[in-house]
This record gives sequence, C-alpha cells and structure tokens, in this order.
Amino acid sequence: SLITYAESIKTVIEKHVESGLLGKTELLRSVKDITLLEMERGTLAREYDNSLNLLGTLWGANYGTVKNLSGELHAVRIIRLHDTLKSQLEMSPVLRSSLAGIEAAKAVEAENKSQGYPELMVKGGVIRDSESDVNKFTIGATIGLPIFNRNSSAVIAAGKRSEASDEKSKAVRNELNAKLIECDAAIGMLEYKANELKEKVIPQTEEVLKELRRLFAAGKSSYMELITTQRELVEAWRDYLNTETEIRLVMADIIELTGQSNQE
Repeated sequence: SLITYAESIKTVIEKHVESGLLGKTELLRSVKDITLLEMERGTLAREYDNSLNLLGTLWGANYGTVKNLSGELHAVRIIRLHDTLKSQLEMSPVLRSSLAGIEAAKAVEAENKSQGYPELMVKGGVIRDSESDVNKFTIGATIGLPIFNRNSSAVIAAGKRSEASDEKSKAVRNELNAKLIECDAAIGMLEYKANELKEKVIPQTEEVLKELRRLFAAGKSSYMELITTQRELVEAWRDYLNTETEIRLVMADIIELTGQSNQE
C-alpha cells in the first residue's frame, strides 16, 4: 500500500514538473523513495517466507509446505490475571516441583522416625568378692530406657531437610506470585498503548497525511513534509505491531510460569 501511495505521489510530481511548479530533483527523490520501498518489501517477503519454513519445520511439516498464515493479531482483550491469580499460581510446574520436594523430604523424615530399634548395651568389669577376697570379672547385657532408640540423629537431619524444603517452597511461591503480578501489570500497560496507537494515533496520522496529499496535489505543500508524515505513519504502525508482539511475549512468560494459557 505504501508503494501504491508513493507511485501516485510520483504521478502528481511528474505533472508538477511538466507544469514548472516543481524541479526535477523532487521527481528523482520520489523515484528513489519508491526504490527503497520496493527493496524493503522484497526483504520483508523473504523474511516472511523463511519464518514460514522454520515454523513448518517446528511442526514437523515438509519444507515449503506452510504457505501462509492468517488471523487477527489482536482480536480479543487479554483476560486479566489478578482474577484467577491463585489458581494460576497453583498450576505452576515450578511450584509443583517444589511441593513434591517437600513431600519427599517429609516421607524421608517419617521413614527415619519409624526406624526404631532396641537399644541393647553390653557391659563388662571387675568386682571385688568380699567373702573370698578375690577379684572377679563380670559381663552383662542391659536395655536402657527408653526401650527403643528413636534414631534421633537421622530424624533431626531429615527434619532440617523438610524445613528447608518448606522454606524454599514459600520463597518459590512468593517469587512466582511477584512475577505473575508483574506480567499482569505489563500486559495492562501494553494493551493500553496498543489501543491508543490503533484507535487514535494511527487514524489521526492518516488524516494528516490525507490532507497533506490534497495540499501537495494543489501545490500548497512540500514533498518533504509529505514524506515526513508518511514516515510517521509507518513508525506508528511499527510501534503498534511491536507492542502487540510484546504482549504475546509476556503471555508466553505466563504460560511458562503457570504451565497453561490464561486466555480462553
């Protein structure tokens, strides 16, 4: 569409040159601008084809099978996270892995507590027999109280590991919660920016460009002013598309954190 627009402007410039309203320099600039636009279109087309081939490869398709993609980039608003933050958080693979570590540590602690055994002690010594006035060797076995050894060293160690796992889980939960809140806030700000660009900035710039084109055709506006506004329109569109891309990247972060998409 930009090339079509630039070619129509070139036609106007040719008429102005013929009538003496503009010099040939403006025509040469117009031709150069069209050449740059065609070069950019060719580059983008090649990048698009390469991306389709890479996408097809990821999907396991034969090279060149995927020909095009379609759909609306921003069809619906993103569902806000804070309404389902708790459920989203509990689904996190990272948190589930941490909770599994706690359960494993508690299982080891319970196992060590159950591994009691009788505390048998064997003692020996020498005693003096007062009747015979001789020393005698003695040996005997005793069972101390409590009757069962509580395997205290292993139990304490297992308990420490259990406590450490529990603390780690709390830290993981807090970190995930903070990241999800940050993602939710980021999406809100990016959506606001995208909507403002699409609903206000881009239409307003298009109106300015339309008016400048009318003035230029009437010989009341300069070519450079026209091109500058056209570039502003292109940059507004790029800013919008980049913002939409950032939204998708944040959504990817949410999916990675929670293991599921937050969008129906």
